[in-house]
Amino acid sequence: MIKNERQYRITRARIEEFRKTLDRLEAAAKTSTRHPRLRQAEIDATRSQIETMQQEVHAYDELKSGTRTVLAYASLEDLPRALIEARITRGLTQEQLAERLGLDRQKISDYEKMDYQSTSFSRMLEVAMALDITVREEVRLKPVEA
Repeated sequence: MIKNERQYRITRARIEEFRKTLDRLEAAAKTSTRHPRLRQAEIDATRSQIETMQQEVHAYDELKSGTRTVLAYASLEDLPRALIEARITRGLTQEQLAERLGLDRQKISDYEKMDYQSTSFSRMLEVAMALDITVREEVRLKPVEA
């Protein structure tokens, strides 16, 4: 998941690097003495990597557009991702979010880098309030077997 503009720029540059690599692999395939399956595996792996990075760029672009009003997730475990995506959708940088919370930008960067793993639940609620989002979650109980 791309979490900030720096990662976005790096990913876009990497896509171009992989495209050039793919072009070289495809051109070399015609004259290569390597086993055809090995050549094809390299080409397929490179294409797959490009596709994955393109999907990440597309997802970030969609979030940055600010058009999404609902970010749906399956469980409370997805709250960290929701906070990151909500910040991006709101058009806030990590620095701007940090200012809203009275924190250093590096703290938000650290939280997001670790997907809020070591962050207290109360801090995540503060982040949600700073982002002006509402988090809703159902609590479902499994039926008690008799």
